[in-house]
Amino acid sequence: MLLILAKIAVTILAVVIIAEISKRVNPHLGGLLLGLPLGIGLSVYFIAYEQGVDFMVAGIPWGLAGLVPGILFCMAYLFAGRIFTIKNRLAAILVCSLAGFLVFFAAGFGLSRLELGLLPALILFLAVYLLNIPLVKRLRERTPEPVAGGKTNALTAFLIRGVISGVIIAAVTGAAATVGTSLAGVLSAFPSTTYTLLVVLQFEEGDALYPFSIYGFSYGVSTLAVFYVLCWFLLPALGLNAGFAVTYVVCLGYLYAVKAVSDRLQGTRMEKSVR
Repeated sequence: MLLILAKIAVTILAVVIIAEISKRVNPHLGGLLLGLPLGIGLSVYFIAYEQGVDFMVAGIPWGLAGLVPGILFCMAYLFAGRIFTIKNRLAAILVCSLAGFLVFFAAGFGLSRLELGLLPALILFLAVYLLNIPLVKRLRERTPEPVAGGKTNALTAFLIRGVISGVIIAAVTGAAATVGTSLAGVLSAFPSTTYTLLVVLQFEEGDALYPFSIYGFSYGVSTLAVFYVLCWFLLPALGLNAGFAVTYVVCLGYLYAVKAVSDRLQGTRMEKSVR
């Protein structure tokens, strides 16, 4: 019970902070921050804590490959929101969620049936990641820039965060012992924090902000690949806690570099448009 409460508390805190950054500062920055191993990091940590480091490390190739269904989840969520123009926000969230879940679990189950090593999983992720970037760029160019509203969070929004985060992370980590290493690895890659943030933004702001969080995540998700590769090497060598500490420091540095490149590219585009 204490483990479940810890999972819920940490995830809620992360989502609240990133949601406020997305709403009050910049939704693109909020999406990039989703690239940090927040929900996925919690899933991996608690699976390793409960089932052992060896169990989790054995599933890491499928976790790395599972980032592909994570990307597809976000794109399905986005396209469902654009295809089905529903005024009722709760109904729109349900439709987008259903599309995302169906795509994730269909692709994830297929991946779990494959024999994967770390290198093939990394190649698969990079191929989908690089193919997805041009699509994201086109979608972003056709979407008007939003103006962050800066609303105060309502109690309802906090309840949504808590329920979604708690159910997803508890389900993923609880199922690990029964579904085996490959499917547990895939499930560990479910973008739980991303999904929670998308629901919160769509509930509070409609269609204004959540697409930009998806665009940002499409770039920042590469940090999760770095996270899985580092876990593969560092968790057996340094142990769970020390391995995670070093992994997060490296991921923070990598994400900073990603943001710097992204900001430079955006600045170059603005200069060309002015000219």
